[in-house]
Amino acid sequence: MPVQYLTVGAIVLAFVLAAFAVHLVHGAVHRALDRMEGNSAVNRAALHQRAKKLVRTVMLLAYGVAALASISLALSWVGVGEAQLDPRLGAARFQLYNMYRQAGRTPDATAALETFQRLKKENEGSAIAEDPNWCNYAEVYDPPIAPAPAPVLADTAFSDKVLPGEVDAKTAGMTVIDSTGAGDADLLVWSTDRSH
Repeated sequence: MPVQYLTVGAIVLAFVLAAFAVHLVHGAVHRALDRMEGNSAVNRAALHQRAKKLVRTVMLLAYGVAALASISLALSWVGVGEAQLDPRLGAARFQLYNMYRQAGRTPDATAALETFQRLKKENEGSAIAEDPNWCNYAEVYDPPIAPAPAPVLADTAFSDKVLPGEVDAKTAGMTVIDSTGAGDADLLVWSTDRSH
């Protein structure tokens, strides 16, 4: 039987089992509620409300587990999640050989060592040697950001101007501002008693 039919069958079975589990829990909860006696109508109504919430929670849990199992089966059917080694990479085969040897799996270790030796012999004399540390991103070219061009300085001209009045030297301050927004520098002078 093809694998896809088995996968679809397993997915359907997972949801059928989830529905069956929900049905069993629903029946068990209602049987337990029917056996309870001596409660007032208000208490019985509250218990039935909690029972409905419990059954809904179990239903969500069961169908959630079925959905996760279905996704896992579907992904395994298309091959996602399976470990796949590059068939030309000898370093991985040598690591497998060491792990099998340490685990006492002699036949597997022998097969991995033979594969490693065959790949090593095939790669002898090749123009590009095997590098197990290389990956697709090892040679990504990332050019540096070009520095901003140096600003062009305009011709500057200065003039002296005596400001009217006086400022308190102890509290005075000054800064350069562009008061008109035209790119011209203006001097702002202030103290506790006035500003110019």
